[in-house]
Amino acid sequence: MSDNEKLKANTNFNTNTSDIIKTNENKDEKNKNDMSGTNDLLKKSVNTYYAPPVKIKEETKIVPMSKRDTIFMILLFVISFLIVDFTLLNGFNLGFTISFFALFIFTSVYLFKKDVKVSALTYICGVFSLVSAVAPTLYDSTITKMITVPLSAALFTVYTCGISGTFRNKEGSFKIIIDMVSGIIISPFMNVVNVAKSFRSSLSKNKKSFDALIGVIIAIPLLFIIVPLLVRSDAAFAGLIDKVLLNVRDYIVEFVFVVILTPYLISYFYSKKANYKTGSESITQKNKNTKFLTNSVSVSFLSVISLTYIIYLLSQLAYFFSAFSGILPEGYEFSASVYARRGFYEMFVICLINIAIISVVNLFTKRADKNRISPVLKGIECFISLFSMLLLIIAMSKMKLNIEHFGLSKPRLFVALIECMLFVIIVFFLVHIFLPKVNYMQPIIVICSLMFLIFSFADIDANIAKYNVEMYQKGSLSTVDTSYLNRLSDTALPYIIKLTDDKDKNVEAEIKTTVRYAYFYQYNDYLELNDDNEMVVKYNPDFRKYNYTKQKACSCIAEYYNSLSHDDKMLFLDKEKSYYTPVEDYYYNYGDEFNNYNEYDNYNEFSYNYNNDYESIPE
Repeated sequence: MSDNEKLKANTNFNTNTSDIIKTNENKDEKNKNDMSGTNDLLKKSVNTYYAPPVKIKEETKIVPMSKRDTIFMILLFVISFLIVDFTLLNGFNLGFTISFFALFIFTSVYLFKKDVKVSALTYICGVFSLVSAVAPTLYDSTITKMITVPLSAALFTVYTCGISGTFRNKEGSFKIIIDMVSGIIISPFMNVVNVAKSFRSSLSKNKKSFDALIGVIIAIPLLFIIVPLLVRSDAAFAGLIDKVLLNVRDYIVEFVFVVILTPYLISYFYSKKANYKTGSESITQKNKNTKFLTNSVSVSFLSVISLTYIIYLLSQLAYFFSAFSGILPEGYEFSASVYARRGFYEMFVICLINIAIISVVNLFTKRADKNRISPVLKGIECFISLFSMLLLIIAMSKMKLNIEHFGLSKPRLFVALIECMLFVIIVFFLVHIFLPKVNYMQPIIVICSLMFLIFSFADIDANIAKYNVEMYQKGSLSTVDTSYLNRLSDTALPYIIKLTDDKDKNVEAEIKTTVRYAYFYQYNDYLELNDDNEMVVKYNPDFRKYNYTKQKACSCIAEYYNSLSHDDKMLFLDKEKSYYTPVEDYYYNYGDEFNNYNEYDNYNEFSYNYNNDYESIPE
């Protein structure tokens, strides 16, 4: 091929190549146009038919139980039996203290984690819970047990959450209450299925344990055949089974309670050990999105409340200035007794409402500047808090006057205790309003728990009886409520007995009847008469039912009986004879607190005054 032909061939090849490239470029351009149209169509379809993303539920990671966990679950069954047998069936006495200490030791060993930083609050609550559990052994007062048992449970919950690292909120915030409630109620029931899966997973990995469990289950039906045969074959074994069957009803009741309690405790402790969800996470997350009140709504709402309180404060001028005396009701006469009777319970309720109002407003009000409360709202909340503190001071002064005029009682002392606690709470609320980063909840828990403990160990019933009897004998109290004194616990008996030689014959008769009733119907099994007709104490109950004040009451009755003359001892032992003088020799001391005697009156809290001059009795 010549050079000209080669050149012509190359030219044709280049021409064809250029045509091919242009053709491909045209196809690419067309494809781009087609894709552009497709994208437009997709955009339109997306805008028209939008399917929201499906939120995938996060599954809890199941943690199989180890051999150590299995051993502790068996120990927990034993502790459940202690709780049921020592406490639920034998009362809140020494048995409760023993079972609680056993549960506390188990908790400390099982839940303690080296990698968890335990706060001082956790250790303090743990110690306080142990101290609180001792009170039912020392005192038999109902109010003491009503305080110490729930207090022990609440402080124990803080302790378990602290050492296991399952707090989901800051310990210094009020949200710690959410952790406490969820730890006791929500978490154990919410994690029952997860704990069951953990147990099943451990059995699948440990075939020997699973086989052993099957063996135990198979053996139980055979025992129903073997045991009757053994009973027939041997007298000693038959006697043992007879003793067991004698209390079979009690054993069945205990077993039912243990079966109910054990799964709860297993779920309670293992869910903390495995760090499963407690339920407070969702509550806290929802709370973050609940701030729906604007600052204007909150300010106007609290302003109305504050204005009402300002008017109330102005109305108090009527007690101090004659210019405002027209505000008082017609015929009103100011006296200490009237002033003391009225208002302290209502003021207590108002303080509770104020604390709730401030808490709710702070919880639901939107924050604008750096998540802070507005200065105006702070000022109004501060006024309401200070007003509440003033009400508490007034209420406590009213309570003091009330006690001076009418004597001590458990409701009055309990309300006074709650008022002191509210005062502490309001003080730290004020601190939190102006210093929101301060951990205000920790000192509230510690101080209020300490107040409850002091109240529980103060032997309230004994102090009430001591105060009322001494004030009555000194003449500071015109009457003594013997009916109320009789309703106090055993610890009050040594002071009540002082009224057995009272000048008021009816008071004397009623107290003597009370002591005799206690001997025959409460402590007859623990007291006996020796050959010299002296009463001796033989207080040796089941250790689970031991109570210090009951032992002290037995000694007090024995001492009183031994101090009597021979004739008085015979009268004391004769239940059929009455200590009362004929009813017609008594009448009510007519006054504001007294009523006419009638045939339905059974010597209630009002005392009779002895009077031999029957003609002076009003008709």
